[in-house]
Amino acid sequence: ETAAIDEYYKLVGKATSAFHRAMILKSLPRVVNQFLLRTGLYKRFDGGFHKLASLTVQEGLDRLTDNQELKAVLGYNWGDYGCEPNRASFIVQLLCTSVFLEGGFYPRNGPSEIPKKITRRIKQLGGDVFVKAEVKKILVDDGSSVTGVQMEDGTRILASTVVSDAGFIHTAKDLLPSNTIDIEFSKNSRTNAPGQLHPGLTGFCLFVGLNKSPRDLNLPESQYWLYPGLDTSKGIDKVMGMKTFEEALDKL
Repeated sequence: ETAAIDEYYKLVGKATSAFHRAMILKSLPRVVNQFLLRTGLYKRFDGGFHKLASLTVQEGLDRLTDNQELKAVLGYNWGDYGCEPNRASFIVQLLCTSVFLEGGFYPRNGPSEIPKKITRRIKQLGGDVFVKAEVKKILVDDGSSVTGVQMEDGTRILASTVVSDAGFIHTAKDLLPSNTIDIEFSKNSRTNAPGQLHPGLTGFCLFVGLNKSPRDLNLPESQYWLYPGLDTSKGIDKVMGMKTFEEALDKL
């Protein structure tokens, strides 16, 4: 299987290069992007991004090898982006792999340093940061242009640009005025109906506090991903068909 593994990591490099090219295209003026999309010329400049993006992870791996165990190993960490191999875009898996080629990193003094440093920089640039400040809705004028946000307490913060990190479905259905975005949403998270957006999988993280260092406890410096079988997509479909958490634990 050496050839398949080598080809996979060649695609990882190609995906990284294609992603950079695609982002450069995205940064061009809208009129230029519209022309490239309308004529199909973008395919000549995106470094193969559209080809890799049009494949699912499963389809991409199927092209590389028939070895089911190898496919499970190469696509094991789909949980990092939260979509199963038979539904996620192949380029997302390739880009995710590229992130960990040099190993993982942990911020000194813990992950709380990340928001501290970001907040400091935002304030240096004249911005501000609010905590425990829930947004009730995004304000839109009659011309469907964003004008700001309204908080739960009624406070309005005006802005010509609003970036929502609440998830696209929640933003479109709950924060924006109805009919602002003409997209059909499905309540069924397992649907593959074309043209429909649906909610993704839900997960939870369990953080364990230890009173000794990993070295003292002889803990390995690696991650473990545990699945009930090699076909992880099939396993998730099976779990999603169960009605209770207890049923899942019992059958798995």
